[in-house]
Amino acid sequence: MKTKQKRFFALCLTMGIIAAFALSGVSCSSKTTASTLTTPTKTTTTTKPAQVLTAIAVQPDAPPNLVAGSTQQFTAVGTYSDNTTADVSSQATWTSSDKTIATISAAGLATGVAPGSVNITAALAGKTSTAVPLNVVPASALSSIAITPAAPAGLAVGDTQQFNVVGTFADKSTADVTAKASFTSSDTNIASISSSGLATAHTQGSVNLTATVSGITSPSIKLTVAPPALSSIAITPSTPDNLAVGLTVRFSATGTFSDDSTADITAKVTWASSNTNVASISSTGLATGIAAGNTNITAALSGITSQTAVLPVATLTSVAIAPASPSDLVIGTTQSFRATGTYSNGVTSLISVPVTWASSNTGVATISSTGLATGISAGSTNITFTLNGFTSPAVKLNVVVTTTTTTP
Repeated sequence: MKTKQKRFFALCLTMGIIAAFALSGVSCSSKTTASTLTTPTKTTTTTKPAQVLTAIAVQPDAPPNLVAGSTQQFTAVGTYSDNTTADVSSQATWTSSDKTIATISAAGLATGVAPGSVNITAALAGKTSTAVPLNVVPASALSSIAITPAAPAGLAVGDTQQFNVVGTFADKSTADVTAKASFTSSDTNIASISSSGLATAHTQGSVNLTATVSGITSPSIKLTVAPPALSSIAITPSTPDNLAVGLTVRFSATGTFSDDSTADITAKVTWASSNTNVASISSTGLATGIAAGNTNITAALSGITSQTAVLPVATLTSVAIAPASPSDLVIGTTQSFRATGTYSNGVTSLISVPVTWASSNTGVATISSTGLATGISAGSTNITFTLNGFTSPAVKLNVVVTTTTTTP
């Protein structure tokens, strides 16, 4: 009996130890899992490297011959590590291999000094360009010269045209020798040409232009000057007053030309109204009010269009004379009256179309078709005007022998 009890206790002890180990494993596993879930994640930030200069090149890489005393502009172009390019002429260090033949400025401007050949380079940030050869030739080596363009388009009076001179040398090479040339026009009244080769057209006709360098004269070229070209159109009135329905207003067009001259081109332009339901306009510039509203009036000729004039059209509702209470008029003197109209859009303005003026007593004062009253004899008269069925209220005009002066 004692032996069985010992075995029972031993079995219980063994099972207890196994259970303890199992629970310990679960606890460790749980701690490990929790630890794994709460481990922070590291973030890596990448900084983009700055772009660096990888190469530099000089342009033009095959420049024309340079005449001694003349200049040639070079440009330095940098290429960067991201394959972009930029003009670095002002940053680069420029070098001429022989300054007795050609010098080069900090801005890349080479100047020919004496006949010979040099290499031009540019350097920046440790990078140096491929050398560009530059040949400097003497002006005395010229064999012929020519003006370009050789067949210029015709100029209108007032216009200008730049001409250049290209020299051909004994070795068949060429160079621009404009700066060394003197120019001549066969008739400076038609077209003149400056020392730099800029021709200016003065009047219609044709001239021959030549250039001379070191005793060598170019073949002549013909330059034709045409009449002045139209450069702009202006229409008047530019800000027209209200136009009553059924009435008309006349527009005119003035052209400005390439020689700064002006001319009336009213009959030559094409007139247009943006809204022909509001107002129409004839080929002679006469606009007619059709219905209330606004329309844009323009004139065009030879591809040139005028500024826009906005024409308001409204119904005339009443008319009046200004001044409504004129001062006494001395016999033999005059008084100007103006016709005004009030329109359906609420605007009151001067009436720009002709009206019919009347004086009730022409023995006292007469009035012209333009509204100018003249005193004839002492007395009173009523001034009125009529327009399109409207008659203005009468304005009383007193005519006196002389005005009364009050002595203080």
